[in-house]
Amino acid sequence: MAGYLPPFALQDFSGGLNLKDEPYALANNQLADIENAVITGGSIAKRNGYVAEITHPKPNARFTDLYQFYFSDEFSLFLLASSDGNIYESYSVEPIPFSGITGLSSENVQMTGYKSSDLNPVCLLADYGELKVYEYVGNKIKKVLPHNPTTEEQQNIGLNDLRNLTEFRTMALKKDRFFAAAHPRVGNRLSFCHRDPVSGLATYDYWPATYFIDIPSDGDDTIVKLEVFRGDLVIFCKRTVWLLEGDGTSVTDFTLKKVNVPNGCLSARSVTVVNNSILYLSSDNNVYELFSTEEDYVSARAISQNVGKIIENTIYYDKYKAPGIFYDNKFFLSFRNGTTLVFDTLAGCWLKWTNIAALSFLERSDDLYFSAPNGKILKFQKGRYNDDGIPIRFLMRTRNFDFGFPVQRKKIKRMWTIAKQYEKESSSYNIRMFVDYVELSSRDVSTDISGVWDEGAWDDVQWDFVDVVKTPHRFKAKGEYIQVEISNNNLDEPFTLFQIVFYFKLKKPK
Repeated sequence: MAGYLPPFALQDFSGGLNLKDEPYALANNQLADIENAVITGGSIAKRNGYVAEITHPKPNARFTDLYQFYFSDEFSLFLLASSDGNIYESYSVEPIPFSGITGLSSENVQMTGYKSSDLNPVCLLADYGELKVYEYVGNKIKKVLPHNPTTEEQQNIGLNDLRNLTEFRTMALKKDRFFAAAHPRVGNRLSFCHRDPVSGLATYDYWPATYFIDIPSDGDDTIVKLEVFRGDLVIFCKRTVWLLEGDGTSVTDFTLKKVNVPNGCLSARSVTVVNNSILYLSSDNNVYELFSTEEDYVSARAISQNVGKIIENTIYYDKYKAPGIFYDNKFFLSFRNGTTLVFDTLAGCWLKWTNIAALSFLERSDDLYFSAPNGKILKFQKGRYNDDGIPIRFLMRTRNFDFGFPVQRKKIKRMWTIAKQYEKESSSYNIRMFVDYVELSSRDVSTDISGVWDEGAWDDVQWDFVDVVKTPHRFKAKGEYIQVEISNNNLDEPFTLFQIVFYFKLKKPK
């Protein structure tokens, strides 16, 4: 008869969520399920919550795009595109007045800060209509009026085609020249504006008729997003991805290259620069990482296999609208059903957060904001353990452990959980144990073991504070696989787990 083995300590959770493989086939550091958690080198903890910062002044309206517009080196405005066709600023939550137009062309607005020819700060708006501009001096939004080229400009540069570019879907600034997908009928056309050789500025009111490149892909491969990456312009189409190289000082020095990617881009909002890569959501239910290892080499790889089932089960509209952002070394991809996938770039693993139905993200003053369908703009807050008053449901479920002995039954005698005790907040958790897929035990545990003077019975508490609490669990069970689930769904309670330790005896194989 085999004896008891040394205790097995699970203290590495850095593999994150893996829904691709069966629970028994996971690595020891991977989890069969996880909700609303963050992972560090030696612990797994409940994420921070959020609080409402701004509420839309109109009922049933919502903020669809958020942008921080720097009108100087030190000062900025928080511009908010709205489903009611207005742009708001955050200080008074009042709509910015329009001049000569009645409102936005759609609720999808990409905003880009720049400066006018007289060096005043402006913000260009691409809202699936004609190009618009917010002028900080004068505080108004108006349509960009096409520049009337002189005879010399017509001969040397060309006629202005801005009047025909009536569907600005996406735009990007590269080397003081604006590029845009704006043609209403030719979806794969990349247009770009003139660059003033004297001032060096992009003349965003002058888009010469010959300044365009049609992406040479088959069929209707519409451009959905433009992004500058390592000095080049990445062109994300529905089915393909392209790279436009060249300084742009002369319009003849551009080189167009097709990037080796399995598929194009589904969600324009998902395109996010992450360190030395770009992540985006594709129509084949994968998140791809576009990366460059050499100066002239760009390729892509799928990184979302472990959470592919979540993406597959999300409806098309939610995926099409899914926004992304890079914040605190994490890539966030949010769906309107409340599920947000989080890729931890340090651990290289995926997490799943719930109750976050983001329409748009923004990092502002080192804080993460998002707009929600209920008309609120919410801010994540360190040390907050509720979602605007709603409990945060923390959950983690381990793999089915066989401890390296897949054909031998184990006699389980004891188990310990090692968790954090907090000085100010209470903390507790529920632990469930499964043996061969059958639940054997469920127990509520509190980590509040240190007493407060003048409170509690003397003999029932520990009077010297400890921040690590070891809780024993005794069982009488036999089986081949052991799985543990730990959860916390209590309002305003933090939770941090350091280790789960198993003590068992091996039976002879049969």
